[in-house]
Amino acid sequence: MYAVKGHSHVIGLDEAGRGPLAGPVVVAAVTLNSDFFKLASHRKNTREFNDSKLLAEERRLELFRWMEKAREQDRLNYASETAEVEEIEQYNVYQATTRAMRRAIEKLPSELQPQPTTDDLPLFQTSVKESVLRPLILLDGKPMKKLGHPHRAIVKGDSKSLAIAMASILAKTLRDKMLIELSNEFPQYGFASHKGYGTPQHIEALLKHGACPQHRPRFLRNLEL
Repeated sequence: MYAVKGHSHVIGLDEAGRGPLAGPVVVAAVTLNSDFFKLASHRKNTREFNDSKLLAEERRLELFRWMEKAREQDRLNYASETAEVEEIEQYNVYQATTRAMRRAIEKLPSELQPQPTTDDLPLFQTSVKESVLRPLILLDGKPMKKLGHPHRAIVKGDSKSLAIAMASILAKTLRDKMLIELSNEFPQYGFASHKGYGTPQHIEALLKHGACPQHRPRFLRNLEL
């Protein structure tokens, strides 16, 4: 796990839902201060945090509820944002995700937000000396150009960074809830089971019923509907 030493705090970023044919992308930002890692109870209770895709649903929900309680007790903080279908269609899913990440950071308490930069290239934090008193922003995968903040991208970061793992669990849990609600509104597509991904069941429903407003036009162009 990545430590916070030399930084004011860590911000973990992750998303859920970049690949599905329908529904929003959900982004989560989780902040942990240096004291968080000093408590033995925190280290014990966070051992099972991992990539949300590798966790059983029941265990993921338990960890989600633990984070909710920890937030109520001011032991951590987090914020979430969505990139809706309209934004994905206008900007493409990568840019829409980047925009949602910026908004999630901006929803954190003001004292936890990093100072924005206008630099156009991804900014890598390299040494403690260069980043004293700055938050350490970690995200899963590759650098996000135009995120607007210095950050460090970690391949498979949701299994290497506690803050990213927490963000992964938050984003997936919140998005799954949204897709279950969409399933109530559009029961013919089965969103509750496949969460908008292109499963055979979903493709069959699309061929039968056509697309609904929650489907992503960019993602349906290669389907013969």
